[in-house]
Amino acid sequence: MLSIRPHAAQPELLGGLLHQSGLPLLLVRRADRGLLGGLWELPNFPDRDDGLSKLLAPLSITIKLDTDQEVRHRYSHFEIRLRSLPRTVIPGRVARIDIESDRVNEERRVYVECSQCPETFHLGEQAEVIITTTELAEATLIPETAVTAFDGTSGKIWVVNDHKLQLLVVQFGSKTLGGRLQITTALPDGTLAVTELHNDLREGRRAKVAMQESP
Repeated sequence: MLSIRPHAAQPELLGGLLHQSGLPLLLVRRADRGLLGGLWELPNFPDRDDGLSKLLAPLSITIKLDTDQEVRHRYSHFEIRLRSLPRTVIPGRVARIDIESDRVNEERRVYVECSQCPETFHLGEQAEVIITTTELAEATLIPETAVTAFDGTSGKIWVVNDHKLQLLVVQFGSKTLGGRLQITTALPDGTLAVTELHNDLREGRRAKVAMQESP
């Protein structure tokens, strides 16, 4: 009778490399004894179902975004919502800001890390990042839709002064999440900004002010 002795199963090791030029590369040192002892290698793990989750620690989650807002490493506050966790707000911080902006849309590329990362996530999933760059205790705001000839820092707005319409060139500061601009130019006393544009707006035309409560 022919006897066959089964060999012990040898575990296979998987290795992966996710690297971007200019960033540090993580290596681990092999044990001093055994095959290739003491040499350096990429992190690896046994081929089992939970290996990937152990290799990719939650602290390694980085989100890439493009923004036209001014972002600072220390003074900008970030709120992150992952597509898989839309109702969970995750605090974040700046990991890196690229030196150059996009030459077409002039947006700056920012990399954000979560401060308290979720236990589960999906590699490559989309995320929404809300950036709080400043808090305005008191400000004069106007919808961006009510501004003409807006170039990012200045534009034209219609105002009512002494019951007459007037077109002014003003400077703007911060922009709210709801699309309203902060008017930094001092307006004359009693002057009110027009928040909705109409085709019948004319310089010097008499106007009646209808007040609305601010949201």
